[in-house]
Amino acid sequence: MKQTITVAILILFMAIGSQGFAHCPDCEQEEGETDIFAVSDSAPQERFITVKLGLIVATEVDTLMFEDDPSLAGDMLRNKMPGVFVEVIHKHLGYGFTGLARFTNSASAYPAVEQEWHLYWVGTFDFRYHFFENSFLDPTIEIGIGCAGRVDLPVYDIGGNLYEDAGLTGLSIFGQAGAGFALNFDGFLVGTKALWRFHNDPPPATEFRPVALSDFQVAITLGFQF
Repeated sequence: MKQTITVAILILFMAIGSQGFAHCPDCEQEEGETDIFAVSDSAPQERFITVKLGLIVATEVDTLMFEDDPSLAGDMLRNKMPGVFVEVIHKHLGYGFTGLARFTNSASAYPAVEQEWHLYWVGTFDFRYHFFENSFLDPTIEIGIGCAGRVDLPVYDIGGNLYEDAGLTGLSIFGQAGAGFALNFDGFLVGTKALWRFHNDPPPATEFRPVALSDFQVAITLGFQF
């Protein structure tokens, strides 16, 4: 029994020693032999994933989304929503999230309150195809599903008295598709895109009013790639 254990231990040490010799960086390799464990320093290493994140400013092209402020709704240059985006890319396929939000105000119906505030938000899950991998030119097409809402924020007077609680007054589920184009300056990204919304309805079995989203949205983006 002891002899069997001794032989097994010797075989194990021989196996470990042969592996260590194969990986030994100081061992000379005979001419013509190929080391299957060697990695060429000059060979480029393929990145498994790429991450993009940054800022986005989007505008609804032909909408009265900000219905509490007609001057905003009627001016495409002022009808903007800032936000953030993040995307994870594997080869040509990207998966990400975009979130937009904006506060607006309107005259209050309460004599002791000067203004009432509202929050609009739009969030989408994005699925994007990149025609080139890690290229200076980055044209894309995309499709996404999202949710938009409007919240009337609590109404207080100057003395801190509550007149009205916060309430969700609009909610939409929508789909969208579009195309974009970006320039990659060694990891700094500048881009633009246009989207078409093909669906915009409140969630089933709810009594919410849909948010007055446009059929079209355009945006510019600034970000970084890692």
